[in-house]
Amino acid sequence: MHNLRFHRSRSAAAALVAASMLLAACGDDDDAVAATDDADLVEDAAASGDDADEGAEGGDAAPAEPGGSGYIELGDVRHELTVTSCLEMFGALGGVAEGTEDPENIEVTFDFPPEDWQERDASEGWETAGGVTVRSEEPYQQWETGQDNIFGFNLPDGVDASELDVTAIDIDADAQTVSGEAIFIDLMAVMAGDAEPVAGSFAFSCPAD
Repeated sequence: MHNLRFHRSRSAAAALVAASMLLAACGDDDDAVAATDDADLVEDAAASGDDADEGAEGGDAAPAEPGGSGYIELGDVRHELTVTSCLEMFGALGGVAEGTEDPENIEVTFDFPPEDWQERDASEGWETAGGVTVRSEEPYQQWETGQDNIFGFNLPDGVDASELDVTAIDIDADAQTVSGEAIFIDLMAVMAGDAEPVAGSFAFSCPAD
């Protein structure tokens, strides 16, 4: 399992995905160090009160996949997934998935606030619509959506940061399945100065306990 780099949390939902990654941490020494670092980030995330742009409102989305499975579509490229771990917290949902055809090549992390996060009291700390990260090793790419995930990156001229977000979301009543749509961007292309947003969709269903 590859260690993921987390931005310092700007919402309570980002704390959720950091905690989810602890569930998926591997057992070697390097990963043990990474897990300790991630635990510190969870504490920082829970205490964070930074302002963030609002995400998208909930909307209709495709049905979620059977338990422990899912998919991610980026433009015309689709990856079938195995959802390896999830964490539900107060109606929010985060988790980790990997590609079914080449598990070492595709890795996905996701975190979403409760579907009604915009109607909840501000003291709960939900400030954005969550996000999804998709990484591949060959070729190396890092697709991102969500205001927390793209925060701090210098985007190319003509790319509106506010559009790189979850645009539709449907979380079931038990917060065990989620599906939706989003606008993604490849951060490796951003760093190269040539990146175009891509419409995508996703569905994740948590494995049975």
